Amino acid sequence: MEGEEFFNILRVFNFILLAFTALYGVIKFNGLAKHARFLVAYLFLILIIETIAELMAFYRFNNHKLLYAYAFTEIVCLSLMYLTLLNQKPHLNFAKKICISYLIVACSILIYECYYLIANNQITLYGKAVSNIGILIFSGSYILFKIKTEEYFYNNPLFKVNTLIFIYFSISFIVFLLFNELITIDMQYSFVIWGINNLLAMCFYWVSFNYFKNVSIVD
Repeated sequence: MEGEEFFNILRVFNFILLAFTALYGVIKFNGLAKHARFLVAYLFLILIIETIAELMAFYRFNNHKLLYAYAFTEIVCLSLMYLTLLNQKPHLNFAKKICISYLIVACSILIYECYYLIANNQITLYGKAVSNIGILIFSGSYILFKIKTEEYFYNNPLFKVNTLIFIYFSISFIVFLLFNELITIDMQYSFVIWGINNLLAMCFYWVSFNYFKNVSIVD
C-alpha cells in the first residue's frame, strides 16, 4: 500500500471516530464532570476545524494556517481541563499557578507566530511544540499522581485518557517540531509520519469515548 493511500484511509477513519466521539460527548455533556466538559469542548472544536480543513483541501485551498486554530484549541481547552482537576486538590495550588502561567506564555507565543505569519506569509509552528510540552507535563504529572496515590490506578478511565494524551502529544510534539522539514522531505515518508499521528489520535478518541460512557466513575 502506498504511503498516500495509507494516510488517506487513516484520515477518513480518524475523522469518523472524532465526529462520533465529539457528538457523543455533546449528547452526554450535562452528565459529565466539569473537567470532562472541557475535553468535550476540545474534541468538538477540533471536529469543526477538521471539517473546515477538509473542505479547504477539497477546494484546493492551503489549510496549513488552520494549524494555529488547532494549537489554540489544544492550549485553552486542555489547560482548562487540567486546571479544573487541580482545583479539586487545594494542596496543589502551586501547580495551578504553573498551569495558568503556561497558558499565558503558550498563547503569547502563538499570537506572535500568527503576527509573524501575517507579516511574512510563512508558517512556523514552534508555538505548537511549546503547547505540546505543557500538555505533556500536565498529563505526565497526573499519571504519576495517580500511580502514587491509587492502588488500582490502571482501572481509572481518566487515567487511560491521560495516558493516551501523553503518548499522542509526545509524537505530535516531534511531528510539529519538524513541521517545516516534513513539508520538504519525500512525500511517501511524510504521509507515513502523518498517518502514525492520525492512528494515535484515533486511539485517543476511542479512549475518550469510553471515558464519556463512564461518567459515574469518580476520577
